[in-house]
Order: sequence, then structure tokens, then C-alpha cells
Amino acid sequence: MTDFAIVPSENSRPRPVAIALYIPVVLTVSIFLPYYFTVAAVMLTSGAVLVNRGMRERVFKYPGARRLIAALFVPFYVAAFHENLNGMMYAVLMLAAAVCAMYLKSVMTKALFRPLLDIACACSVACAGIAVAQKISMWPSQPFFRPMSMFMNANYYGAMSVFMILVALHRFLNSPMERWPYVVTLFCNLAGLYLCASMSSMATMVIAVFALLLLERRKKLVVIMALLVCAAGILVLLVPEIYPRLDNVDVTFGSRLSIWKTALKGILETPLLGRGAEAYPLVCAEFGGYYTYHCHNLLLDSLLNFGLIGTGAAGIFGLFKAHQLYVRYKNRVCTEYTALTAAVVLAVLVHGLTDVTVFWIQTGMFFLLLFSSTGIQPSPQENQMYRTVTGMLRTSSVSEGRLQTEYMK
Repeated sequence: MTDFAIVPSENSRPRPVAIALYIPVVLTVSIFLPYYFTVAAVMLTSGAVLVNRGMRERVFKYPGARRLIAALFVPFYVAAFHENLNGMMYAVLMLAAAVCAMYLKSVMTKALFRPLLDIACACSVACAGIAVAQKISMWPSQPFFRPMSMFMNANYYGAMSVFMILVALHRFLNSPMERWPYVVTLFCNLAGLYLCASMSSMATMVIAVFALLLLERRKKLVVIMALLVCAAGILVLLVPEIYPRLDNVDVTFGSRLSIWKTALKGILETPLLGRGAEAYPLVCAEFGGYYTYHCHNLLLDSLLNFGLIGTGAAGIFGLFKAHQLYVRYKNRVCTEYTALTAAVVLAVLVHGLTDVTVFWIQTGMFFLLLFSSTGIQPSPQENQMYRTVTGMLRTSSVSEGRLQTEYMK
């Protein structure tokens, strides 16, 4: 895909260009505002896609797009059958978010994706400032208060901080311009992550940053990161109080066990199709257990909400997308964006062992925004370089990997 949708020619019409520019920008900014702004932006965007013929054709030109939308109607009817009103509303929102994601992928280019990441960096710095203000204001009465900034709770803010640390690090590593804004973004989101006191988010951040540096082939930074982690580990052993809520880990794990046992009872009762989104409160009311909004495990939550059939279909879809990522990375297609996307996916999976933060409109929509980078296609220059590589391979004994590294990076 070329950048014609972002940089118009003299004869191009301004209206489609404006839509292609403003919709992703509005969506990005809305993610860092209270969640009802995000809901409004997602619903309006999906409505615009369905009403506008040109936008609709862009979205539904992809193979399987109509089947995916049709499959997402199933959770709505399952939730309705179980009188799960919240699940019905979530199902509608999932449909709208899927339409938005496919539209973002259809218009995404390098010229658009980079500014969107920079906008997200600026918004995240503002969110970190709000988190600091919340912490200071609550300190006299609640010194252990966990700020949530502009998000629903502290765990969601922790998940967004992890995403933004990966984004800021990605921009720092790949930006040829001044890098100090990304250093500021890194430190602000590290501070926000520490203030929200999410143990699982901090562990996820370390693993995901290692993955991003390895995928970017930054060996020196991997060594530096390993030394920093070792130093931090020694410091935590000497002063355990500095690690958020470490003294409360037994209570936290006990509540997780109670949640997982209750979820398993619900899964065994409706194993095939589940009960629709946000089914855990229904199961908790029926079987008892620790009350919360979800199962605090991505796999258990998926099985409880969508059953074996829905979870299996989502797993197959995820494997297909993972294979696409692998092919893009192997062939050096937009390597830096592929590395970022892979690191973000890994963060979701690791965090999903103890929490389900991605299943929320702000965190979920930002994940889909980052994943839309898979729609970025190589520029004509990169395609020409790849053809040059192919020609050289026919007349040279140099390995394909070495040539692609030289000409496609």
C-alpha cells in the first residue's frame, strides 16, 4: 500500500484524505481519555465505515472479513440466551472494534503510523502526570492508593503503560530525528507503571522489552537490560518494600485461585459456547467465589465467555495472524513494525496468565491500533531492493538471509 491516502496528489479529492487522516488520530486520542470517549469514537467510526461506500469497500475487500463479522454476532445471541445484558453490550462493542481495526489496517501506512505513535507518546505523558497528581492528592488519606490515571482501574493503566514503554522504545530505536521525547515518554510511563503497583504488569514489561530488543537485534542493549534486571533483582532482595505489593502476594494469589476455581465450574456447565462476554459475575453469583469482573486469566476468561468453539476459532485465527507476522519478519517486511507488534502480542499473552487487561475498550483498541501495522506494505523502493536481492541470489553464493539484511533493513 502506498501513501496516496495520506499525501494527496494535486488531483486527489480532499474528503477521503481527511477521513483517512482524522479517524485514526481521533481514535488514538480517545484511547487516552475516559473510556466513554473511546466507546463513542469506536461506534462513530464503525458507523461511518458502514455508511460510507468507499470506506466499506476498503474494509470488506479482505478475504474472510465478512465471515469474521458474521462470527462475532454469535456471542451476542449467546449472551442474550443467558440474559447476560453486559455480554450483549460487549458483543456490539466487539463488532464495532473489529470494523475499526479492519479499517485502520486498510489505510495504515508508515506516514500515518509514525505520527499516531508520537501522538500516543504525548498523550501517555499527560496520563502519567495525572497519575502523579492522583497519587499526591490521595497520599494523606490513602498512602497505598493505586492511581488509574484516565483508565478504568490501576491494572488497565499498568497494561497501557507497558504498551507505551514498548512504543517509546521502538520509536527511540528507529527514529532518525531527536530522541529525547521518547526518553521522556519512557521515564514517564515507567513512573506510571510503578505508581499503579501492578506486579504482573512490571514482570510483563521486562519480558516484552527483552523480546523487542532481541527482535530488533540490539545485542548490546540486551546485555545492558540483563544487567539492569539483575541489579534490580538484587535490590528487591535487599529491600523487598520497593517492589509493588510484594508483601501482599499471598493474598493476591489466594484470590486468583478462588477466581479460577469458580471459573472452571462455570466452564464445565456451558463448555461449548460459554455465556457471552463478562460472564464471570454471573458465574460468581451462582457458585460463589471471589467477586470481580473477569477470570484474571486470558484462557479461562475466553473459555467461560465464548466456550470451546469460540476460543478454538479465536485460537486458529490467532495462529494464522502469528504466521503472517513470522513471514513478514522472516522476509524483512517492515521489520521494525513487525518486531513491535510481536512484542505487544507477547505482552498480552504473558499478562494474560494472571489478568485480562486486553479485554477492555481502551487497552483492546490500542492493541488493535498497534496490530494494524501489519497492513503496512513495503514501499516501491523496498520492493525494488528485494528484486535486486533475488537477482543477486541467482548469480551469487551469498546467503539469502545476509543479502536481505543488507538490502531490506
